[in-house]
Amino acid sequence: MIGPYQGNVAATRRSWARQNESLVIAFVRGYVQAIEWLYNKTNREEAVRILEKNVPEMTTGLAQQSYEELLDAQDGFSRKGRVNFEGLRTVLALRSHYAEPQKKLADPLKYYDPRYYDSAIGGQSPER
Repeated sequence: MIGPYQGNVAATRRSWARQNESLVIAFVRGYVQAIEWLYNKTNREEAVRILEKNVPEMTTGLAQQSYEELLDAQDGFSRKGRVNFEGLRTVLALRSHYAEPQKKLADPLKYYDPRYYDSAIGGQSPER
């Protein structure tokens, strides 16, 4: 297939992030806490109920399957909300290849500023 892939992201303009640093850091902390809550198997039933409630077309079976896939240790949500730099490189390579007009996108740090994550998590940068 395509290998590692960074599929789950949140984004904002750098200028907005600089002007709202405390909000960005609070968002990152909340996001990380939410991911950790999801990975706690004691919350599985409630997480499935929340998914069903917010996606009315979803059956219970599909919600349960989605939960398992989204929290798969290998391919699911990244623990601690960490950016997968190899996955980000894959995204940039695919966009470089398929985007119109074609444009070379190569440097993940052009699109990801680790300072907000580092501040939110206490200096624990994702692996690059």
